[in-house]
Amino acid sequence: MAAIHNPTILFIHGSWHNPNHFKTIRTLFESAGFPTECPAQATVNAKPHTTLTLQDDVQVIQAALSKLIEDGKDVIVVMHSYGGVLGSEAVHEKFGKKARQEKGLTGGVTQLLYMTAFILPLGASITSTFGELPPFIKVEDNGLCFIQGGDSVFYDDLPTEDQVYYSSELAPVPIATQTAIPTYAAYQHYPSTYLYCSGDAALPLHFQEMLVNGSGVHFQKETCTASHSPFLSQPQVVLDIVKKLAV
Repeated sequence: MAAIHNPTILFIHGSWHNPNHFKTIRTLFESAGFPTECPAQATVNAKPHTTLTLQDDVQVIQAALSKLIEDGKDVIVVMHSYGGVLGSEAVHEKFGKKARQEKGLTGGVTQLLYMTAFILPLGASITSTFGELPPFIKVEDNGLCFIQGGDSVFYDDLPTEDQVYYSSELAPVPIATQTAIPTYAAYQHYPSTYLYCSGDAALPLHFQEMLVNGSGVHFQKETCTASHSPFLSQPQVVLDIVKKLAV
């Protein structure tokens, strides 16, 4: 049974991914006494010519977060890749433990952890920050984009069998998720930590450093040798970091 004092971990997955990619790390966390949630984003596996955007994913995250904190749960939000854009947009200060305590309420977000995730300044999208999308993101005329070579781009430090499986789980998302311009920056309002992944081929280390250094706020920094998916290849590293944040 999970210890009562342990926070719930809200995992926010990246584009093209789904909660199945987080089964391994959720099992590890829950065995260590940390309850977890990982809501499926609205934009994943969207239909052609969809009108879904970042804001539809925001609604999913805010609904999950509201339920947790209204139940009095403390929450640490752990974001991966595009999940950093989504979490930064969704986790408003009103969800924070401090803000809720001031109103005599229990529960709330205490910490943010970005795992090789995008941190965007207000007014900038992923595409405007980097100039263009990388070549492994293929854009279709129907408004969707998908990943080519996900096995090597996202999972190259996993066994081949796992690379094939997790790549098969990837699904298209609207290109609008990559061009969305954030209107809120949660990292300005919460204690935030960034997990640098030195082996990342999708968001190389120098880009991760550029995003953190350009944020204008102080991040605690952690490092590991994982590729783009530390929640799969080095889940114990992620758990150890969260344990420190939960103290």
